Amino acid sequence: RVVGVACGSAHTVVATSEGAAFSFGWGHFGQLGIGSTVNALSPQPITSLAHCKVVRVACGSAHSVCATDEGRVLTWGWGVNGQLGLGDDATMLLPALVKRLEGVYVGEIACGLAHTVAISQVDQGVYTWGWDEYGQLGHGG
Repeated sequence: RVVGVACGSAHTVVATSEGAAFSFGWGHFGQLGIGSTVNALSPQPITSLAHCKVVRVACGSAHSVCATDEGRVLTWGWGVNGQLGLGDDATMLLPALVKRLEGVYVGEIACGLAHTVAISQVDQGVYTWGWDEYGQLGHGG
């Protein structure tokens, strides 16, 4: 049973009640998280997430994000503006843990074109990263 869905420019990621994640659509930047840049015409399991229970998914234009039942955040896909939160601008073909959020229990995630937002479930702290040309990260000028 699907319990969460998110759409990017031309890709979709879903979370199931069993904690699995599936993706399909355009894969040019690795945003499907299946280890390649191929397109997928039907849902593909994101097998590298099998070790955790996915409870939330979000998509930007060409990147994807998930939150686990342990409050951890993983990202993958297009990273040219730092929207993956991995400390660089690399593009990732497989989900990678956002280490800067270690110790933060994330309950909500969201994405814009090339930025990502996470909200702590404990203190409602808001964490943002990625493209900030128009102030969309809220960091001030």
